[in-house]
Amino acid sequence: MTRSRLRYLPFLGCLLFAGCISPSSASDNVEGRWRASLKLGGDVQLRLSSISGEWGSRISIQVDGTELDGIDRNDLRRSGELRFELRRDAGIMVFEGKGGFRPSGSFVFQPDAEFTEALRLAGESDPSDNDLFRLAVHDVQRSFVDGLARLGYDDVGAGGLVQLKTHGISLDFVEGMQRLGYRPDVDDVVRLRVHGISTAWVGELHELGLEGIPVDDVVRLRVHGIQPRYVREMADAGFGPDDVDDLVQLRTHGVSPELVAELRAMGRTSLTTADVVKLRTHGISAEALRELARYGVDDLSIDEMVRLRTHGISARYVSEMRDSGLEDPSIDDLVRLRTHGVPPTMVDELGELGYSDLPATDLLRLRTHGVSTAFVRRLVEAGLTELTVDDLIRVRVRGVEGLPLKDSS
Repeated sequence: MTRSRLRYLPFLGCLLFAGCISPSSASDNVEGRWRASLKLGGDVQLRLSSISGEWGSRISIQVDGTELDGIDRNDLRRSGELRFELRRDAGIMVFEGKGGFRPSGSFVFQPDAEFTEALRLAGESDPSDNDLFRLAVHDVQRSFVDGLARLGYDDVGAGGLVQLKTHGISLDFVEGMQRLGYRPDVDDVVRLRVHGISTAWVGELHELGLEGIPVDDVVRLRVHGIQPRYVREMADAGFGPDDVDDLVQLRTHGVSPELVAELRAMGRTSLTTADVVKLRTHGISAEALRELARYGVDDLSIDEMVRLRTHGISARYVSEMRDSGLEDPSIDDLVRLRTHGVPPTMVDELGELGYSDLPATDLLRLRTHGVSTAFVRRLVEAGLTELTVDDLIRVRVRGVEGLPLKDSS
């Protein structure tokens, strides 16, 4: 296939090759000036300045020197008259001028009648010479136009053909997408190509259950870096890939298949995407889940896990509080106890002093009023063993007349 490299420059306020169509009729000739320079590797760079109707353009084409009919590329360096042609399916560019240090001259474009008819079949009802010149510049071939028509693309037109060609879109790609159940328009085909989406990539998604999803969703998966491998591993972990929104959320928040697998191993088989995202957002890793299991506190809900994490409460603290004899502590209780600095040892020591099975509210009251275990021990050793929690607080706040002890805690 001919190699060409195109560089666009504005001229007279319009870029013909960016889609500005001349208002001139189909019989308007495309002609202008040319300059040439030799490049390494046998290429020739042609700078074309065309004028047609009210519009003009400048474009640079780099072609293989062997494409120039009528001269050898080295003839461009020799002084003297030149005449050569660049033949494309859409028509012929005829060049005349002089060679030498700065080879240059004039050119005229001659459209091809058969290609014009093929272009009409491709959806361009009245292609102008400008349209055909654009297609010649981009080396859009007759086989490409016919192939698109065979695939049902009879509404592409010259602009669409140029778009497909400049983005390197082949008939194989378009046909492959059709085999996968897609009939994308030109803009969608270009979007798929621009994002590097291949038919093999889409085919893998189909095999994983993401069959028939819209082109927009295919592009979203690609944009968010969701590879078929990620979808497969999520499915293996028990998270079905039936919703693109869910996959995007999971990937965006960095949820790994390992985290999902760990949750399921802990018996969490009915988790929603929101649940898993919540864990990830709060930094609850698979290791944190394993720690909960080691301490026997993996019976918490997702929201409870998040609350513990938010308040810096470890699985060990929860386990020790439960084992200390504290009366059925809720997550709210644990949060308040941890916030007020109540350690599990305080609960154990109070139990040894006869104050077992205290509710969290009583522990908080004792802590808030500065009633330490050392203070309670001194009262017990003084024979005051029947004091209630309210009594302990009153003694701490007001003191007891005649009590031969002072709190040294």
